[in-house]
Amino acid sequence: MRPLTWLIAMLGGTIGTAHATDFLDQSYKALSPNQLDSVVLEVAKVMRDPTSLIFRGLTHPNTGSPFVDNGVVCGFVNGKNAYGAYVGFTPFVYQGPINDPLVTIYAPQADDPDYGNALRKHMMDVSGCAAALGL
Repeated sequence: MRPLTWLIAMLGGTIGTAHATDFLDQSYKALSPNQLDSVVLEVAKVMRDPTSLIFRGLTHPNTGSPFVDNGVVCGFVNGKNAYGAYVGFTPFVYQGPINDPLVTIYAPQADDPDYGNALRKHMMDVSGCAAALGL
C-alpha cells in the first residue's frame, strides 16, 4: 500500500470513531440523518463519557403545538460514569433547530436542589416527552 493511501485510511478510521454510539432499537430511523447526527453530538456534549453512548426509544412527541413540536426529539440514553460503569438509561429532551439546539437530561440527583429537578421535569412535561416516553 502506498504511504499516502495508508495515512488517509488510518485517519479516516480514527476520525469516524470519535463518538461510538449504539442504538438498542430501530427508533433512530424516524429521524433524518442530519437530525440524528445533531442529537448524538449534542447529547454527547453533556455526558461524562461521550464515547460510550447507547440510545433507545427515540421519538418525536406530538403535543399539537407547532412551537413545541418543531425539532423536539426525546428518548433514553445510557453512558458511563467516572468509574467506567454504565449508569442506566436516562430520559433526555433535545430541542432544535439543528444549528442551536438545547439538550436537557432528566437525571434527578440527591445533591441537586429541588429547583433543578423541578426544571428538568417541567421540560419533560412541556415538550411532550414525558407522555411520549411513558414517564
